[in-house]
Amino acid sequence: MITNKKYSKRPNKIKRKSYLRLHNSFLYQTLFFYRGSSETTRKAPFKLNIVQPSQDRALESPRNYRINKEKFNFRDYWEYLPSHMKKFKRNNSRYYCNFLEWFIGFAEGDGCFCIKSQTPNSKKRLLFEIGQKDPKVLFWIKKMLGFGRVRCWTCSSTEKVFWVYTVDTKPNVKRIIALFNGNMLLPKRRFIFNKWVEEAAQTSCLPLMFNNKQQDINNGISVSLNTAWLAGFIDAEGCFYARFSTPTPNQNSKISKVVKQKMHITQKSLFSDEMILQDIGDLFLSNAKVTKLSARIREKPKFQSPAFSENLTNQTFNFRIEISSLQSQLLIIKYLSKFHLKTNKWIAFSRWKRIVLAREKKEHLVEARLPKFLKLAESINNF
Repeated sequence: MITNKKYSKRPNKIKRKSYLRLHNSFLYQTLFFYRGSSETTRKAPFKLNIVQPSQDRALESPRNYRINKEKFNFRDYWEYLPSHMKKFKRNNSRYYCNFLEWFIGFAEGDGCFCIKSQTPNSKKRLLFEIGQKDPKVLFWIKKMLGFGRVRCWTCSSTEKVFWVYTVDTKPNVKRIIALFNGNMLLPKRRFIFNKWVEEAAQTSCLPLMFNNKQQDINNGISVSLNTAWLAGFIDAEGCFYARFSTPTPNQNSKISKVVKQKMHITQKSLFSDEMILQDIGDLFLSNAKVTKLSARIREKPKFQSPAFSENLTNQTFNFRIEISSLQSQLLIIKYLSKFHLKTNKWIAFSRWKRIVLAREKKEHLVEARLPKFLKLAESINNF
């Protein structure tokens, strides 16, 4: 009797579990059947509302869906990733990809693909370099990439001290080529990279089974607010500015100072590179137009090559986009709060951000607060 009491309810449990298994199996087969039907007829028989909404609607703009057609692809680079960095990349995959996106943007602004040789007939040497006054970001780049070296360099004419991150060994040059191949945005940088790759082919510095993915310099990845590339580009080429001045009689201001605030990015145009500046302005919903600066410049070739020198020694112009509307500046703050700046420019941005947020709250219209904002604006312009 004890045994019967112990197992008296077990058959019901078994039946219940069997029913659940049968029900789940039937549900799976039903979904699978409808999935196959929809793939055949190209019409879904029912709609499952499982699409997640965007987590950051403020970063989306009408142009964002149009231009963000392609994403960065680091598959080739993973094959050349230093062995001591593989565990870090595996445990911090999204963070490391964001770093690589930032690094490419930073390098397209301040990087240099060059070839050096002692004499015209001597063996050529490939180098990739980034020069900065502040060595901290260069040592951080070296740490994150896991290769390269940082050295100090003094300009003989001005006696100013610079720090240079250099990649010059053959295995590391292959890593740089694998990283940048197909992941560059600026047409002029694609052109320079292609010439560098041609020289690399003659010195056996190309990765195994290399295929140049950006031979067409006018076709590739576009700038987007969903990647860290723009943060790196702003770190290299961006400038934050704020100034309080005495209002003119026509302004009818009720306070003694009025503020002028903007972020601008300047580029030398070789292959219609100014178009990317307009795309950046559109991403931040700015009505600003790209303007041509009056000063003419001459682009110097990074290394000696007949085709390279012929195309880059032509006179070019500086182009600039200035973003000054409050709405656009709030979007800049939102973007750079998601993808942080890595150089000392982050300090200037943090102070610039305080003035923007004060303008949003109308605090800059309070006369008693002006001395604090004047001091803050002056500290921004020192960077």
